[in-house]
Amino acid sequence: MLPCMNCKQGVIQEAATFFDGVFVCPTCNTMAESLYTRSTRELNDLLLMLKEGIRIALAEGRLQFREGAEGEVSKKEVLEAVVRLQEMSDARKLATGNDDSTRTEP
Repeated sequence: MLPCMNCKQGVIQEAATFFDGVFVCPTCNTMAESLYTRSTRELNDLLLMLKEGIRIALAEGRLQFREGAEGEVSKKEVLEAVVRLQEMSDARKLATGNDDSTRTEP
């Protein structure tokens, strides 16, 4: 019996699982898979929102590069845009009553 790398509980050989190469018990594996799946879904939602924002900015003639930086966007600018998009998404969820921030699952 080997201990789970996360919770340190003993894991019988038949129940042993790996999450991206890390030996974990079935419970920790389920938790990690759920978190990864949910995060992937949220990132895909953010990408769709970003694409829609770019589309709208193009249609309205508002997509501009800062002077002297044609074609270049810094990591900071990308992260700031993602944060703004997440804030807009959170505000929309609160306004429509679809806020899942009180859920207890990962």
